[in-house]
Amino acid sequence: MVLKHHTLNPFDRKPQGAVATGGQVRLRLTVEDEQAPVELFLRVWNGDERRYPMRPLGLKDGRMIYEAQIGVGDKPRLLWYRFECEYKGEHVVLGAPGDHTGCGEGVMGSEESFQLTVYDAAYDTPAWMRDGVMYQIMVDRFCRGEGTDALMHAKDGQNIILHEDWNEMPFLNIAENGDNFANDFFGGNLEGVREKLSYLKDLGIGAIYLNPVFRARSNHKYDVGDYLEIDPSFGTEADFERLTREAADAGIHVVLDGVFSHTGADSRYFNRYGTYPSVGAYQSPDSPYAKWYRIDPRTGKYDSWWGITTLPCVDKMNPDFIRYMIDDEDSVAVHWLKLGADGWRLDVVDELPMEFIHALRLRAKAEGAQNCVIGEVWEDPTNKVSYGRPRSYALGDTLDSAMNYPLRDTVLAFFLGKQDAYHLANAVNHQLSTLPKPMLYSMMNLLGSHDKPRA
Repeated sequence: MVLKHHTLNPFDRKPQGAVATGGQVRLRLTVEDEQAPVELFLRVWNGDERRYPMRPLGLKDGRMIYEAQIGVGDKPRLLWYRFECEYKGEHVVLGAPGDHTGCGEGVMGSEESFQLTVYDAAYDTPAWMRDGVMYQIMVDRFCRGEGTDALMHAKDGQNIILHEDWNEMPFLNIAENGDNFANDFFGGNLEGVREKLSYLKDLGIGAIYLNPVFRARSNHKYDVGDYLEIDPSFGTEADFERLTREAADAGIHVVLDGVFSHTGADSRYFNRYGTYPSVGAYQSPDSPYAKWYRIDPRTGKYDSWWGITTLPCVDKMNPDFIRYMIDDEDSVAVHWLKLGADGWRLDVVDELPMEFIHALRLRAKAEGAQNCVIGEVWEDPTNKVSYGRPRSYALGDTLDSAMNYPLRDTVLAFFLGKQDAYHLANAVNHQLSTLPKPMLYSMMNLLGSHDKPRA
């Protein structure tokens, strides 16, 4: 007996792709066999198993067709299905290919399941995300605008290196713990970005993704020192507001980088080195920020991002932290949206609890339906496990979009001759099959980033 089902064939699966809550899916199976029809079942699993008998439709081109139609329910989730029957005393199974894509042509004997993404019927993404080109900018390395000299010399006396020549090679200063000091600066600033808006518009740019712009010790700013202050070397809050206002006039949206899983050790909140006038968590258990962090009072050791002690981790679900970041009237998430930002790209989103992302999304959308939330996800955003917890960012309750590293990897592998066209097509078809349409057309497609070698 040979069973056949292909998720990309509308005859076998309709509708194609992800399905909104409240919808139905028709699934068909072709049996190539001369024997009389057998009793076939559709096995559906979403934590609990359900088995649906499939009804025979009759012959088509000499092959028997079976069908089952199921409602997907009113709860966003992932459903998994495969086909089973008993034939001549044997248990026969048709499942998904063993490539973990959850889609494609069924394989006899495979117990892998096909994936069906069920997303919130009310899920929508900002219209501006579905078209146009996004341009990524690390501010220090983009353009020296007016006022650069004064801003750069404001760093005099600090342990930093100033590049006088824009075309010098950056330095790589590695500490004993493996951290990059990242203490050399080229002088790019927000005014430099603003001065280049007409250039960006001529390129056809519809959105700018800014790497972190808040006060921090390093040139890359992923070691946040103060979430509510623009880094002085980049400019002021007024400079930021002018940039977003003129970008909006040019039809360009501005997305900020939100580093919410950790702060810098040299920050207002942790203040390990006493740089800030406030009392930080490292200095005293009585600090207003003490409960944000996990510090051993006996040894002074603390949880840090991947063991890098300059990046202490925060307790993302601490009520005080959530109020500061999301809930307060002028929380971090809201403050910069009110100043003209169009959304957030969430750094290392896998390290943020789903409840945190959900709350941030609700707050961002409350400030404006066209605000976006994008996640740094390196794998399939519809279906992954991180820190022992399943995470689907495509159900309509967390992200609008994700950085499309899977597409990047397969495109480059194809053009470098490491994969054939079949694998490229399979990767693209997988996204067509599993991503909800609103997310599919809003994905942050990229070939390079600050975390990957340039194409």
